[in-house]
Order: sequence, then structure tokens, then C-alpha cells
Amino acid sequence: ALRLLLLCTAFILPARAAFVKFQNCVDQSIQDIQPLQLQWIPYFVDATFDTSYPNQLQVTLYGNVSGQQVQGTYPPPNSPTWTNDNDTFGKIANIGSGDKFATLFSKFDDLSYSAWDAPAAKFCTHVTQGQCPLGPRFYANPDDPSDLAAFQITHNFGSPYQFSTLAATVTVVSGDTAAQTLACVTANITPAFGSAINNLLTWLPAAILIFKGVATLLAAILSPWGSSDIFRWSSNYGRDEDLLRLVTPGFGDCLQYIQFVVLMGSLTLNYPGFFQPAVSQAAWSLLLFNASYVTGGPGHQSVVDGVYSLTGTYGISQIRQLIGMTAPDDVWACMAVWLAVIAGIIIVLCQIGFFSRWVHLKLTKSSEQDLLPKNIPFTLGNMIRLAFNFFILPIIALSLFQLVIAPVSPTSVIAVAAVLLAVWIVSAIWILRVIFITKPRTLLFDMPALLLYGPLYNTYTDTAAPFAFVPILITFMRGVSFGAVQPSGIAQLVILAVCEICLLIALNGFLPFANYTSNNAYHTTFAAVRLVTIFLSITFIPSLNVSESAKGWIGYTILLLHGCVLVFGFFLNSAMTVVEVAARSFGLAGRDAQTGQARGSILHWRMLKKRQDRPVAPVQRESLASHAAMMRVSDAHRRSGSFSSQQLLNQAGGSPSTHRMSGLDNRSSGGEGMSDSPQAGFVYVPGPDGHGPMYGRTGLKLDGDTFYRPPRKRTMTNDALNPIAENRKSHLSQDSAKLAAVTAIGRGGADSPRPPFLRDRADSGPPSVRTDYAVREVDQVYGQPLNVENTRKLKTGPADPEGPAANAQTWLQGFVGLFGRGKKKDKEAGKGFEVVRSSRMPP
Repeated sequence: ALRLLLLCTAFILPARAAFVKFQNCVDQSIQDIQPLQLQWIPYFVDATFDTSYPNQLQVTLYGNVSGQQVQGTYPPPNSPTWTNDNDTFGKIANIGSGDKFATLFSKFDDLSYSAWDAPAAKFCTHVTQGQCPLGPRFYANPDDPSDLAAFQITHNFGSPYQFSTLAATVTVVSGDTAAQTLACVTANITPAFGSAINNLLTWLPAAILIFKGVATLLAAILSPWGSSDIFRWSSNYGRDEDLLRLVTPGFGDCLQYIQFVVLMGSLTLNYPGFFQPAVSQAAWSLLLFNASYVTGGPGHQSVVDGVYSLTGTYGISQIRQLIGMTAPDDVWACMAVWLAVIAGIIIVLCQIGFFSRWVHLKLTKSSEQDLLPKNIPFTLGNMIRLAFNFFILPIIALSLFQLVIAPVSPTSVIAVAAVLLAVWIVSAIWILRVIFITKPRTLLFDMPALLLYGPLYNTYTDTAAPFAFVPILITFMRGVSFGAVQPSGIAQLVILAVCEICLLIALNGFLPFANYTSNNAYHTTFAAVRLVTIFLSITFIPSLNVSESAKGWIGYTILLLHGCVLVFGFFLNSAMTVVEVAARSFGLAGRDAQTGQARGSILHWRMLKKRQDRPVAPVQRESLASHAAMMRVSDAHRRSGSFSSQQLLNQAGGSPSTHRMSGLDNRSSGGEGMSDSPQAGFVYVPGPDGHGPMYGRTGLKLDGDTFYRPPRKRTMTNDALNPIAENRKSHLSQDSAKLAAVTAIGRGGADSPRPPFLRDRADSGPPSVRTDYAVREVDQVYGQPLNVENTRKLKTGPADPEGPAANAQTWLQGFVGLFGRGKKKDKEAGKGFEVVRSSRMPP
């Protein structure tokens, strides 16, 4: 019966290791042969590494002797044979039947290099518990190393071997003629990293994350396209492509990537010894710290005698031991407590901020709009950002892991974890439903909706808001893999690989980010690196029995890839953002080729669309009373002074325009007769003969009749003849003398009259209301556009987006519309007119 007990324990030894993990590398045929061949059965492997010079490593192997080297009847435990040193039956003798010593071989490798290959040594001289001939201990407690036989190996390595793993192989060969293997043990010994490496692995990702957050804030606030309004920069209101280029990839992307790295080290796989201690240093990203809120225990000491000692069953349990938690029950509780603390701090800060702003508005008697409609969306939006952007992975993964270990966990912890998971799932379904059913999509980019739901889609293009479903689903499945499938490392890798492949297809199929931001390329690169690391992790599957040196090289490769993403994908991106923001702030950036601006566009189209009406009295609608700058005048293309939009563009915010535009409406080449107020530099007075104007310096007052010109015959805009040509004929026939006088004066020196669009904009008068586009000014001047009528003339050039040449591509637009871009809409009846621009010409 005792022999059967020893045989059973021989097959479960690796799971019972208390100090460092090991494997019995004796050939399986020798372990299974009946009767059992003489051999050493290991129970524990203890390693001690002195990190101070000369860096001595001491390895002690605890076990028992079992089996027999020759055929015969196995004596009972109380037989005097076991106490007779001259009888070597069932014992490991110092000198065997072949007149040779029982020999000990030991070898320590670091990756593909040999750290120490010990010469052959007498086995009995290394025995520390017992003596040769070494026989079985029938009454020893297998759970107490002091009751077992043991032998020890000691060596001074002269190097601390930090951030590496020593693969030890210890073999004992008998002195018999057959020289059979009596013992074979392999163990991976990972010396402690030390404070320097631990601090580097902890604070380097944290510093990159903090720097990324600071760079994002600087770009959102101080860049030419940013805003100091917290509601605008926190929600990416307007989503200017230049601004998105600077703020993406953002703080949440960096945090999620660090979380992925840590959780990739928590799979149930056979990692190289240094891998899990390295990634566990960034466990702060999962809100996991050395605290045991459920058990209240003293914590777990993962470093014993200078060597890492891990005994957890699951990958998350081993990470928990490296962090210092007492039991697996403390993992979810630690995350939930810190998540609640962060959420509470954010809510309090939001309310303090709104209260402070309300007090400021009351004290300054400002007329700013009420802050109450923004309070709830802004606060809840931060909660959504917290639960769906920053900590979605730990919420899903650790909550599901808590359900996996439910049989050994308190009921209260299981219930709260299930409630948190259910609330998250219901909230995700509700938010995604709102995003999908909201029509038109532009409503999602209004300020209240953007503050509330914007963290999920405020970096996408206008039509790609529903793409928020993809990252949420992918991240949820990652959490399922990390938490719910802990019993099977192979299943975890399969699910993670499928997630990354689906994300790559979705990113390159839908292109949710604007091309100018390069965000599609960034996220494609991140997903590709994650997929490569998942494929490389296949070598860590225990059943493959990959050598420790190969796993070590692959482990370093994975860490190097993750480090490259953090450095080149986030740190350098943040550095370039800070440099560009600083350069533009000091005016060192290049100027725009069209506008000449050094700080980018002042108002984007979404901000123009949201302009509020000015609180002024209504004025009479006139065809040319528009304040909108409908075209951008470049240096390469200028229109005439009389019908140029430069006069509209140069108007001040509240200056009147009706009286100045009436001169254009009357088709006068000289403008109006008298300004409402003295002009800056000149004053306009009638000439002595009534045929032309005279100009004097400011402050000169001349008496005389006001300028008068007989009105010309008006024509309808839809006459058969060109109204401009007819007007010019009448003008030349009736007022040629006046035109000559005006032209002569206009060619003078400094006293020549300024054209209407350069006159002073400080005239008095009530400001106009928001422009009514029901009447288009160009229709009053040039008549109906030609594209209203049917024509088969194929037009070329980028300035004719409505012609048949452009309509010939409508079938392609309809095909692309299947992917969310939609098709071209006809102009709505009664809408007035709409501005249609063609795509920019290629450089």
C-alpha cells in the first residue's frame, strides 16, 4: 500500500511544488515500469540566490527513494534490511556494482548560453538530509521537507542574472554497470529583479501614459484648432481633422494597450520565468495593488530568498501573487474599490467645477447660458468614458474571473461582481441602441449628446458613429477570454486571435477615422502587433514542451514589441504633438497655402453651423444682405471689385451692410453718394458740376447739394438678354461722362477713392440678423444658374460638381452607400439653395 502511495504521488509532483516549479525529467518508461525501478522521486525544489557578490545560488532538492535496481522481493518497511548499510537493495549506494560512484551532474543555462556546466561530482557528498546508502523513508511526511531526504548544489555565479531565468537541469546516475538514471529534475529559477528594474518597469509605462495625457490636453487646449472651453476640448466638439490628428491616439488608447500587455501575462500558460514578473509591474493599469480587502490577510510574498516563487493554478492567480494579494478573492474587490473611488472623485470634481463656474457667472453678472443642461451629460459622459474607454478590460475580465472562482469565494463578492457585470452590459446595449437609432447622425454631434455619448465616437468621421459597436464588442470578447476562459490557455489564445483579426478587417473595411489623422494606420498597427504577440504566445502552451531557451527568446521578443508600441506609437507621437503645439504657439509653423494663416482655420463648418442669432431688431430682407462668406478668394483667382465677396468677408461682426450693398444692387460702379458717417481718411462730397465726386481729408466739411443721379431703367433678371450686358449698354449710353470722370479721378494718386469693399466698416446703424438664404444674391445679378436646365454638355474642372460628368459616378456613390456613406440627396423643395463643392484637385 505504501508503494502505491509513492507511485500516485510521483504523478502529481509538479503541482505540489512549494518553492519553485519543477518537472521530473526521468524517462516516462522508467517511471511506469513494474516493478518500479530504483529512482529518486522529487517533492520540492528550493532555490536561494544571494543578490550580493559573489551571487551565490543554492539549490536544494527534497524527495524520497523508491524502487529496486535488481529483481527480488521488496522488503517490508520494518525489515532490518533498511538499517543495514551493507545491504544496498532498494538504496542509492555510493559505489555501485560497476565500481563507480553515484554521480551528480548539474547544468544551468540562460537562454541559449550556458551559465554554468558543473563537472561530475560524487552524489553522496552533496546529500544534506540522510546518508549513503540512501534508502526510502517510509514514515516521512511528504508535505514536510524536513522529513524527506535532500541533496544540495551550490555555485557562485558572479552576476545577479536579473531580468533573466536560469534553466537548471540536475541528473543523478548510479554507479552500477548499467549506469541507469536515478534522478532527473528540471527547474526554472528566476532571480529577483531588484528595485531598479522594478521601478523602471513600473514607472516607464506610467510616465508614457502621463505624458500622453499631458500632450493630449495641450493639443486640445493650446493648439490653433483647440479651445479653452472644457466642454469643447473634452468632447472633441467640431472634430476638426487637424485637432484629431494631434489628440489621437489618445490617453484611453495608451491605457488600454498597457492593460492588454498585463492581461496577456495572466493567461494560463507556461511562461518563461521572467515574463510574468515583468508585466505584473504595470498591474496598476488594472487598478490592482498590494491590498487584500476581502481576506484582510498579510499578503503574499512572491520573492523568497531572492527568487520568484509562484504556485497559482490560473494565470490571474499568479499575477495576484506577484502583486502581493493574499487570495484570489481579493483581485476583483481591489479593482472594484479603486474604480468606485475614481468614479466618486470624478463626480465630486465635476460638481465642484459647475458650482464654481455658477458662482463666477453670478459674481460677474455674465449673460452666459445656463450650465444646468450640461451638468448631467458632462458628468455621465465622464462615467461612460471611465467604464467604456479606460477600464472596460479590467471590469469585464476580473468580474468574469470572480465568477470562475465562485465555488471558493464569498457569496457577497460574487453577487456584487454579477451586478456590476450586468449593469455594464445593459448600459452598453442602451448606449449603442441610442447611437444606432439616432437620425440624422448629426444630432449625435450636438453638444449635449457629444458630452454624454461622445467618448465612444467623437474621433470618428460623421458617418462612422455606429462603428463604436466594434471596439466595444471586441474589447468585451477580450475580457471574456482573459477572465472566463482561465481554465484553458489554448482557448484563450484562439479567442484573442479571432478578436484581433476581426478588428483588422473592420478597421480597414470601414475606415472609421479620417484619413488625415492617420488613426486608421495607428490602430491597424496596434492590432497587428497584438496579433503577432498572440501567435508567438502559442509556444507557451504547456503541452508543446518547448525548450526554455526558445521560450525565453520569444518572451523577450514579445516584450520588445510591446515596448516599441509604447515608445514609437505613444511616446514619440506625444513628443511630436507637444513640439508642434509649441511651434505653432510661437508662430514657427508654416502658413497655409491658400489663406496664409499660421494658426490654421479659425472656424470650422460645424461651429459656423451652430452660430446663434444676434439679438437685434429685424430688418427688411434684401437680396444682397448676406453676411456669409460663401466663397474663399485665393491669390490666384480674384473677382471684380463691384461683385466681389471681399466686401462681405471684410465686414465687422456687427457693422451694417445694407446701405453699402445697395450701391451694388443699383449696379453703380461708383458706389453710393454719401456715407452715413465720416470715413477713415476721406470724406465723400459732390463735385461742383454734379458730374462727379470730390474727395477731401477727414474733418473737411463742404456745403452743397447732395449727389444725385437719375435712376436707370431696371430690367428683370429672367429676361432673354443678359442683364449684365443690357445694364452695361444703358450705362455706357447715359452716363459715359460720369464714368470718364470717375475713372480719371480713380487713377489719381493718394486721393483716389477707395472701392466699396475697402470702405470703413464703422458705419452706424442696427446690425443685421442671421442671414436668410431663401434668396440668393447671385440669382439677382446673374440670373438663374445654367445647371437648372437640362443639358448634355459635359463640363470639366473641379468647379462643376453638379454636371453630367460628375453625375456619371453616381452608381459608385450608391455602391459605397451600402457601407454607410449614403447616396447623394436631391435638393429639398423650399430649401432655397445649397452650396455644393467638388473634391479638391490632386496636387
